Amino acid sequence: MFKKNLVALAALACAGGAFAQSNVTISGTLDVGVQHTTNVQGVTLNRLETRHEPSHITFSGAEDLGGGMQARFVLGMSVAVDSGNNAGGFNRESYVALGSNQWGSVQLGRQYDTIVDLVGVDAPRFNSVNAVHLGNWDRTAGSYINNVVKYRTPNLGGFTGTLMYSFKEDGTSATNTGKSVGAAGTYVSGPLRVSAAYLRMDGVSHRPLNDTGRTNLFGATFATPAAAIVTNDRVAGAGAYYDLAGWRALGEFTSTRLTAPTGRSETLRTTAVGVVKDPNSIGFRPGVGVNYSSMAGSHWTTVYGILDYYLSKRTDVYLRVVSQKATGAGNQRAALFLEGASSSRKQTVIGTGITHRF
Repeated sequence: MFKKNLVALAALACAGGAFAQSNVTISGTLDVGVQHTTNVQGVTLNRLETRHEPSHITFSGAEDLGGGMQARFVLGMSVAVDSGNNAGGFNRESYVALGSNQWGSVQLGRQYDTIVDLVGVDAPRFNSVNAVHLGNWDRTAGSYINNVVKYRTPNLGGFTGTLMYSFKEDGTSATNTGKSVGAAGTYVSGPLRVSAAYLRMDGVSHRPLNDTGRTNLFGATFATPAAAIVTNDRVAGAGAYYDLAGWRALGEFTSTRLTAPTGRSETLRTTAVGVVKDPNSIGFRPGVGVNYSSMAGSHWTTVYGILDYYLSKRTDVYLRVVSQKATGAGNQRAALFLEGASSSRKQTVIGTGITHRF
């Protein structure tokens, strides 16, 4: 399937070039490393994984329409470097857009939701995917939604804004089973960036035990990692970073209100802070951070650190550690993102690997 997709896209690019003056770019990230996880349901795991940065290939293109107008497209797919497989077609951002520097742009297709504007001020993204906020229930890892219409403003004195709407169209749980609306804004001035975002999303599937280590939530029991519940979510967050003396300090807060079909609601709140060496430098880029999350009487503290060495702007090797401790009544367990619940209140990941961007 992966090879067929590449051949088809190459043919499309060549055919398009015969009729329009457009540019097609292939870019992406390939990451793979060896990872040790101390406890997943009582089992120690050692494996080859992508957990530092998501591996993907993206095809993008643009055509100058004159008068400052431009048409663009993006087609992205996830890949697994350990096995060489892709995840089933263009499962990342896949959209077409029309816009200008004066009026902004309108984008239609599968896209990131508005919470993606917080990724740039999120300390965990400089460490690894495992350091993402609890279960990624606040979607700060960067998540996609189908059937999105999005408007992005032009740069207005350092401010850019986003409005989005997605239709309840496909009736599947691939992203959500209901409509969603969102807004975001970012202000950048020299070394300072401030971002805020909101998202209302209906029909979102969550797995409490697998994602948070809780065996009960909303008055229901979730005895297995696969046990799920569909909720309507409201996510709001804000954060900032500031660059000083070759370092970047980051801070962020999110609040996620989840409402079950019974009408019962819970709110997950997360505060994340961290510091990292100048993200544009070559050589060593160490970084540390901590996330603190709370919900329904449970608390999770996740600490992380990375020793990252950039051989060039495109290639780095790294050693990273992510550890979580959970507290709360009952059989509360730790649960790092993508690892699955521990059988105890602690869980740690140690990983080393290489990342190449092209």
